[in-house]
Amino acid sequence: MAGLDGQKVEAWMAFGEVVAVHVARSLLEEGVYDTAAARPTLRGGGPADYFEIAPHALFHMFRPKPVQAR
Repeated sequence: MAGLDGQKVEAWMAFGEVVAVHVARSLLEEGVYDTAAARPTLRGGGPADYFEIAPHALFHMFRPKPVQAR
C-alpha cells in the first residue's frame, strides 16, 4: 500500500462523514430498517473476500437480563 506521495506505508485508516442517506420505503418494517431484506455486500478479509447479508442468515440473540447483586 502506498500513500499519496507514492511512499510505502505500513498501515492506513480512512474516516468519513455521512451527510445524507436514502432508504427505500420497502426496506422499512414498522419504521425499522430491515438490513437482511436490503442484502448489502460487505468487505471481508483477504484480497478479494466479500460477504452478503441475506434473510436466510438472520437470527435473533437477546441480551441476558442483568444479575441482581445479593
